[in-house]
Amino acid sequence: MTNLQSYTDLDVYVRHAQAAERGKIQTTFFTDTPAALDHRRFLDESVDLDQRVRHLGAMLGLSLDPAQLDEPLTADQLTRLRPSPLDPRSPRAAAVAREGWSVRDVIAHGVLDYHPVVPGTAAEVADHMQAWFDAGACDGFSLAIDSYHDGIDAFVDHVVPILQDRGIYHRDYEGSTLREHLGVPAQYGMDPSLTGAPQ
Repeated sequence: MTNLQSYTDLDVYVRHAQAAERGKIQTTFFTDTPAALDHRRFLDESVDLDQRVRHLGAMLGLSLDPAQLDEPLTADQLTRLRPSPLDPRSPRAAAVAREGWSVRDVIAHGVLDYHPVVPGTAAEVADHMQAWFDAGACDGFSLAIDSYHDGIDAFVDHVVPILQDRGIYHRDYEGSTLREHLGVPAQYGMDPSLTGAPQ
């Protein structure tokens, strides 16, 4: 799995953790990373790939041709590659491209998304989430499951048990209501701090 860079880098999130309490992560996982990338490529077929190739080219300071979709960047392109200083996703896109992936696979790694994408195994998704949690970059996650017909079930069945085994996700709940699960004090009616009423 590609190391996180720039916008999706842990250091960036740790520095901004006070401003945002939750990290958003999109997960795509299968038994191996190539299968996860295959799934991402399948999902990418529903969008305008020519436009995405041009967008990737702008991020890398190159004029990319959609005909190059299934080829890696040429040696000349890699020499001329300059990540855009105006796009915080560009350094990660450059790093993935330099690994020798095809243009289609670079896009499948989620480099055009504004949130981290983890295409890999359930253990790799859990590793990513644990690294962010342990670094203090977040206190929870908002998941964007890329395949709703089975994505939530797969996440619950495969990633959650790994997180539970590592002791970073609970196995039981504190109470029987959502309010108790979240640790929110009991309150009826309008919040007194919003109405100006004495507390």
